[in-house]
Amino acid sequence: MNLSLVIVTFAAFLTPMLLARFQLTFIPTTVAEIFVGILLGKSGFNIIETTAELSTISTLGVVLLLFLSGMEIDFSLFKKPDTSTPLAARQAENASKETPLKVASLAYGATIVCSVVLAVLFNLFGFFSDIQLAAILFGTVALGIVISVLKENEVLGQAYGQTLLLFAVLGEVFPLLGLTVYSSLKSGDSSTLWLISLIFLVAVLLLLRFRNFFTVFKKYTKSTTQLDLNDF
Repeated sequence: MNLSLVIVTFAAFLTPMLLARFQLTFIPTTVAEIFVGILLGKSGFNIIETTAELSTISTLGVVLLLFLSGMEIDFSLFKKPDTSTPLAARQAENASKETPLKVASLAYGATIVCSVVLAVLFNLFGFFSDIQLAAILFGTVALGIVISVLKENEVLGQAYGQTLLLFAVLGEVFPLLGLTVYSSLKSGDSSTLWLISLIFLVAVLLLLRFRNFFTVFKKYTKSTTQLDLNDF
């Protein structure tokens, strides 16, 4: 029996329940679960060990997190404003020109610049020798923490929440791609870059072609599996 897997499962199950029981609303659930994981891991009491099952679940969790984050994106933000009627045209004129996608892209672009500057400074002071790796690490955003905080505060339906979500998605996807490219170049096997580029291009084309799937899928899951507790 994999004792480490049992401990991690119970810890993940009990942590949000204890937060709700003692009304600890000042700390996000994800942050509390990370803190519990640190206590149980090698940095804490070293109770659990990294096993093949935990590694597989961890990888699956990252993939599932990226998928669910994409499900939370409001793709109507990417559509052009409706100007078919005088009222719609007037509303489009009064709407803000700074879309969540534009704001998130500019913010993450500024983050990349700051990450490179910080990586260079760390190299000059002798804290970090590899500037490329340091820049990638400094430009990484913890998407799991951001999306959990946004969901707990129920702001994902607002432009502000969508801006933060898109910023976090950019801060998760681009560093992952950067690390993949970095490891391929460092290992001397640059042939995998062609496959990565092809997969990324196909993913973008599929997103543009089937983006309506997310809206339809959300309706199906809402009407079948994701039942609100308030309805009972």
